[in-house]
Order: sequence, then C-alpha cells, then structure tokens
Amino acid sequence: MQYIKKCLIDEIVITNNIEGVHITRKEIGEILDDLEGKRDKRFFGLVNKYNALMSGSPLSINNSFDIRALYDEMLLAEIIEENPNDKPDGELFRKDQVDVVDPTQRVIHNGIFPEREIIASMNNAINILNDSTIDPLIRIAIFHYLFGYIHPFYNGNGRLNRFISSCYIANTLESIMGYRLSYTIKENISRYYKSFKIANEEINKGDITPFIFTYLDFIKEAAVNLKNGIFEKAQRLELYAKKLEDLPYDKTEKFGQLYYFLLQASLFSEIGILISELLEYLNISRPTLLKRLNEIDKHGLLITEKRDSNKFYRLNLKTAAE
Repeated sequence: MQYIKKCLIDEIVITNNIEGVHITRKEIGEILDDLEGKRDKRFFGLVNKYNALMSGSPLSINNSFDIRALYDEMLLAEIIEENPNDKPDGELFRKDQVDVVDPTQRVIHNGIFPEREIIASMNNAINILNDSTIDPLIRIAIFHYLFGYIHPFYNGNGRLNRFISSCYIANTLESIMGYRLSYTIKENISRYYKSFKIANEEINKGDITPFIFTYLDFIKEAAVNLKNGIFEKAQRLELYAKKLEDLPYDKTEKFGQLYYFLLQASLFSEIGILISELLEYLNISRPTLLKRLNEIDKHGLLITEKRDSNKFYRLNLKTAAE
C-alpha cells in the first residue's frame, strides 16, 4: 500500500507536468493524509479521484454528460484559477474552435467543431469504450486517441483523458497499473505525440492502427517497469532485513518488528510511516512506541519528517548499512 501511494503521487505530479501545471509532492501528500479535511485545497478533486482507483471501483461513463461531470469534479476549479477564459462555455463543452498542440506548441490538428459535433463524436467514442465485443485494452487505446482528437475542452483535455484511461486500465489489469500511465507517456512523450500525428495524416484515411500499437506498447512498458521496480525493492528489502539483526536492541522481538516496519517505510513509501500505523501493526501503547523510537533515534537510525500536522518515520538506510 505504501508503494501504491508513492506511485499515485508520481502519477499526479507527472500528469500535471505534461500539461505544464505545477503541483508538489507535498501538496498531494497533505491532501491524501486528510481527504475529509482538505476539500478546499487546490487539486483536491484530482487527487481524490486518483485515490479512488485504489478501491478498485469501476468508473462509469455512459455519455457526454458523464464526461462533463467528471471534468467539473476533477479539474474545473483549477482550470478557472489558471485562466477563467478556459471555462467551458457551451452546453457541455466548448463553443469555439481550438488548436491541438504538442509540447513545442506546434499545431497537430484542430479540435472538432461545432459543439453538437463534439457531443455526437464523444458519445460515439464512449460507445466504443464500453463495447464488450472489443478487447478491453484496444478499446481503451481507441478512446484515448478519439478523446485527444475531439479535444472537447479548452484546457485540461490531456489530464482528463489520461485519468479515464488509467481507470479503465486499472479495472482491466491490476489497480496499481492505473498509476503508471502518465509516467510512461512522459518518458516517451515525443513518440506519444508522433503517434497522434501519424494517425491524423490524411494519407492514412482514419486508420489509427499505428496509434493503437504504440499505446499498447506503453501499457506493456509500464507493466514491465513496474514489475522490475517492485522486484528491485523486494531484493533490497531482503538484503537490509538481514542487517537488522546487527542493529542495537534487535536481539528482542519488540525492536525487531519495529525496525522491519521502518525499513519497509524507507524502501516503499513516499515519506515514511505514521505513529497511528505503527501502533496498529505493533499492538503496543503510544508511550512504549515513542520510547522505542527515541532509543533508535539515539543511534542515528531514525529519519523523522513532518508534513502538515503529521510526523512520519523511516529507517536511516545509510546508517543501518554501516
């Protein structure tokens, strides 16, 4: 769960970064630490929706109204804050024309226009996304292309499109796969935009097969990198776990378990583990836990970080390896 949360934060940072929108890991972490109390925070809607992926609840999109509702929940407040003129001004989407550009601001193509055509095209794309006669990963790829081609909003199209794709990928494969799409796209950003450009070429007459293959390659690459990352961390966990026996106080089970949880927090978490989590796992009193943490800290083996009103703890791997 710690690693999933770390991947979640990576995904939110990167999906915004692709669009040139700055958000810090600390901002995301503070929202995740207190989802009930941070509803007025910037990016709450986006973080909350990505966090819901962990529950495995399927995203239900049946028509253009659902797309607009999702946009309002996730992005509208930030879009207006960034530029009030980018607020959707049609019945559901935009009324005016818009250029679709790559990161170098070169125009790839013009989004569909007028709005009635946007709505009709989006409903057709959604029908494909929900067509059970098509392989799930292929229809996700098709929808991702069509959403980008339609470009229904003035701003936020990429972020919303990647989130929808992430949800459907998470429900088709493992939930953690939903937190790796933007990372993989960012690593292959030139190829990503080139695949759109190739599919848009008039000579290809609407054949988006090259885009589908590219997109499936991204999903495969995300899965391979995720597997390798987890395997590497598991190896390090096994290696460091052997060293725990040589640390102060680890001749007794009461310190051994605590060290092991702190070690996991160092390897898999974004920032560390909370007191409340340690109390739950160790089944000891708060004063006893604080006393043991203080003893570990005396030997330079504890790293403590504060975020908002919460303190997080993890093992100092450098000291532990000495």
